[in-house]
Amino acid sequence: MLTILLATLNGSKTLDLFFNSMTKQSYNGEYEIIIVDNGSSDNTKEIVNHHKSKLPVKYIFHPDKGKNKALNVGLNHAKGSLIIFTDDDIIPTSNWLKNYQSCADNNPSYNIFTGHIQPHWEQEPPEWIFRLVSLDVNYAITDKNQISGPITPDKVWGGNMAIRKTFFDQGYRFIETVGPRPGQYMMGGETDFIDSNTNIALTDKNAYKCWFSDKSIVSHFIEKEQIDPDWLKQRSYH
Repeated sequence: MLTILLATLNGSKTLDLFFNSMTKQSYNGEYEIIIVDNGSSDNTKEIVNHHKSKLPVKYIFHPDKGKNKALNVGLNHAKGSLIIFTDDDIIPTSNWLKNYQSCADNNPSYNIFTGHIQPHWEQEPPEWIFRLVSLDVNYAITDKNQISGPITPDKVWGGNMAIRKTFFDQGYRFIETVGPRPGQYMMGGETDFIDSNTNIALTDKNAYKCWFSDKSIVSHFIEKEQIDPDWLKQRSYH
């Protein structure tokens, strides 16, 4: 069984895109989708309930703000042997779940997996975006030339990553003082979690190792406001 886990806060603009992509998955196995609503004031709950008739969705309301807090709450309810993490502005391809299951089955000595994140622009960006902006830092867009194989933990990003449940069964949880929360928006919570909890070294046979799957692909919905220079300055700072 697979668990798809995401935290959302006022994600009504893009949640339908995520859910519609999940109805097109080619995966034939059992899976669950856990949505942790981190105190939304929009119609997030109504959107989730609308899709419950077509998808195996569990809705959890957790108003104590903080993305990592919400993810830790969701982990307490996860049943899958592989937990796939994503965001409310992500659009998975139709083979997403199938490829993650295959990747985990074919790489039993690896416990952490990730894949490609490509852009889905709400508005066509100006040419200077590609010339001057780091797409990885600002939009979590992966290198399109990255191929399947071992990868360092700093390249595992929360919009598209999967971790075996056995990892969390040992007590590991997301660090709640990092990541989006009230009063600050420090980025990199998932990378910090992996890096600090695993002591990863690709040559260490006892370490929790990371594997990149070039077939596990999602798109990141980038809003037109997110190509504004002022937004980019703040994003880079965070």
